Amino acid sequence: MGAAKVHTIIPYFGYSRQCEYNREGVLGHSSIIAKMIEIAGADSVAVLEAHDKRLASFFKIPFEDIKLDQILAQHIKNNCINLDDCCLVAPDKGAVKRVERIAKILDISTLFFTKKRYGINKVEIVEASGKLACKSAIIVDDIIDTGSTAIKVANILADQGANHIYGYFVHPVFSGKAVTQLKNSSVEKVFVSNSIILQEDKKIDKVEVFDVTKALIGYLTK
Repeated sequence: MGAAKVHTIIPYFGYSRQCEYNREGVLGHSSIIAKMIEIAGADSVAVLEAHDKRLASFFKIPFEDIKLDQILAQHIKNNCINLDDCCLVAPDKGAVKRVERIAKILDISTLFFTKKRYGINKVEIVEASGKLACKSAIIVDDIIDTGSTAIKVANILADQGANHIYGYFVHPVFSGKAVTQLKNSSVEKVFVSNSIILQEDKKIDKVEVFDVTKALIGYLTK
């Protein structure tokens, strides 16, 4: 149609968890999707909170991973009670750097968990970096899928004495029985972005959506 440039913005890059080689030595699907986007004619690609930093290496065109640290920090300030007795929690190793960045903005403490995967969507929480030293805990990660990791971490936090447990997740995949399990969990409130539009059966009182439009507009106008 004559466009001189085509810039692609993808709020949720659905294949960002498939960046690794499989047992046969074949690279994950994210590399194929990246090539397809380039062949289609994109001159640049921006994604919101990519799950794996290796995603950038699959693109030969300019690539941007839009971070939501400031937006998440501000939203936490506005919606979570008593930051003086609050800590941020990384449910696994992949969430640690994000949690550290946001905790630095908020000037609050952190707690890190380690998990072991023993099957598809089956995880075991095996270790924590220390003991809970606050009454309000906020679990932060980029994606919530089945919710099993977050719920298991929340149960441990509750056992350690947390009175309020919140969850902040950018991309609400919510597969399987995730919403039902969250509804019956010890998590008080779950905040997710509108990078994925929630279907009607995924809308419950415990789940609240925050808007990330400003982050995308900010990228376009910088």
